[in-house]
Amino acid sequence: MVLAYPGTELQFWLDVHTALPVEAAVVYVDDPRRPHFYVEYFDWQLDRKLPASTFALPKPPGATQEDFPAVARAGQ
Repeated sequence: MVLAYPGTELQFWLDVHTALPVEAAVVYVDDPRRPHFYVEYFDWQLDRKLPASTFALPKPPGATQEDFPAVARAGQ
């Protein structure tokens, strides 16, 4: 699959059996050097169980928790 934007081309290669990405590339076609960024995906583990702590971020010293909807309403 190829997606194109002015000056940029995004390329994706999908596995025909799983439909999961196996490779992706970004190519800057307007630059004469044609710089690119390339990624290879492998060893997908879709059913892997991770502890909730994997996604927990430590609260920096002095940080406070805010009620986002209330803050957004106050800014209107």
